[in-house]
Amino acid sequence: MKVKVLAAAVAAALGTLSHGAWAANLGLDATFCASNGNNLGIGADGRRHCALPFEIFPVNNTAPLDTIVLPRTNSVDETILWILPGVVTVGDGHVAGRTPTTPAAILKPTTLRIEAGVEVKGAIANSALVITRGSRIEADGTPENPIVFSSLDDNYTGAGEWGGVILSSWDNTNACNTTLGYECQMEGISEGAFHYGGYVSDALTPGWDTQSSGRLRYVVIAEGGHAINVDIDGDPDPNSNTGDEINGLTLYGVSAATEIDNVHIHNNLDDGIEYFGGSAFTTNIFVTCAGDDSVDWDFGFNGFLIGAYILQRDGADHAFELANNPDDFAAAPVANGFIANVTLDFVDDTPDVDAPFGLKEGTGGIFENIKIASSYTGNLFAVPFSYGNPLFVGAIEYAGVDNSPQGLLPAPTTASGYTGSIFWADYPGHCD
Repeated sequence: MKVKVLAAAVAAALGTLSHGAWAANLGLDATFCASNGNNLGIGADGRRHCALPFEIFPVNNTAPLDTIVLPRTNSVDETILWILPGVVTVGDGHVAGRTPTTPAAILKPTTLRIEAGVEVKGAIANSALVITRGSRIEADGTPENPIVFSSLDDNYTGAGEWGGVILSSWDNTNACNTTLGYECQMEGISEGAFHYGGYVSDALTPGWDTQSSGRLRYVVIAEGGHAINVDIDGDPDPNSNTGDEINGLTLYGVSAATEIDNVHIHNNLDDGIEYFGGSAFTTNIFVTCAGDDSVDWDFGFNGFLIGAYILQRDGADHAFELANNPDDFAAAPVANGFIANVTLDFVDDTPDVDAPFGLKEGTGGIFENIKIASSYTGNLFAVPFSYGNPLFVGAIEYAGVDNSPQGLLPAPTTASGYTGSIFWADYPGHCD
C-alpha cells in the first residue's frame, strides 16, 4: 500500500509536465538536481527527490556519447534519490530504422553515468530504464556502495512494483537477421515502439555487432518485473500496461564488449536475467527469489555466464529456461551460450519448483561446474525435449534424476559451484 501512495504522490507532482518538455534538455534544476532532474523536494526519507526526464539526451546532441551524470549528492551536500517517473529512455536508438550509421543528431547517442552509492527508484509500476541502441550506461558501484534500482518504498520485499533495467544494441540475434533492414521488437514493453538488433551489413558498418552498451558493476536490481507501456496517448492512468512482465535485467542484442559484473537481481516478478541474442559476457551474477525463471536466453544467444548464485523461491519456474527460436529451431546462429561455476539453492528442504533445466526450441549450450542443492530430487529436465546438442562437462553435482533421453549429465560428483560471496549488504537473505 505504501508504494502505491508514494507513486500516486509522485505521479501527481509530475502530472503537469509533458514528455516533449522533458525531452528538451536535462538542465532542469542546477542547485538541487545537478541539472539533470526535476526537483520534487525533500522526501520523508530526508533525501532530495529528483525526477529524471522521460528522454535522456543533451540538447543539440551531435558529439558521440555525450555524458549525463547522476551524482550521489548535490551542490548543497544533500543526498539525491533519483526517480524514474515512467519509462525513461537513454538515447533514441529504440526508434525503428536506427542503425550504427544513423547521424548522431538523430540517434542521440548518450552515456548515462551513475555514481557509486546512487539509488534509482521507479515511482510507478509502469517505470523502467531503457538504454537504447548506440547509447551506454556506466553504472560503476563498489561492494561498499553499490548502485541500487528498486521501487519507491523503504524495503526490498515487493515484486512487480516497477519494471526493470533494459540494455539494447545491434549484436546478432536470429529473431531478425535474415533480411537487410529487419529489426526486432522488445517484449513486455509498448508493442512496436521499442526496437533492438537489426540486420546491418558488416561490410558497410564494420564492428556494428561489437559495440559496447557500457558497464554494470556492483549493481542491485530489486522488486521489478511489471509490464510497462509508454503513456503517450493521454491515458490518465500512468500504471496502465500491456504485454508480458519484463525481467529484472534484460539484454537485447548486447555484445561481449559490455561489462556486466557483480549484479544482484532480487524479487523480480518475472525472470531474473534474460538474454535476447547477442554475446554478452556476464560474471558474478546473483538471482534470488525470481517469480519465473532465474536465467533465460533466446534467439541465438552465444555469450557467457561465468559465476552465478541462484536462490529459487517456491512456485518458481526453471533455474535455466534456455531456447533458440520458437519459429525455427535451427535458426542461425543457434543459441549456444556457456554457463560455468554456478550454485543453485532453494528456500527450503522440499523445493516446490519446476525442473532446473528447461532446454527447448533447438538450443545448445555448454555447462560446467554446476552445483545443485541436494534438497532437489526430482527430474532435472523439463519435458517435452526439444533442445539441440547441449553439452555438460566437468563436475556436475546433483541428487535429482537425469530424465533426458540421451543421458546428458555425467555421473554426479562433487562440484565447487559458485565460490564468491554476495556483496549487497541489504540483501534480505530470504524470499518474501
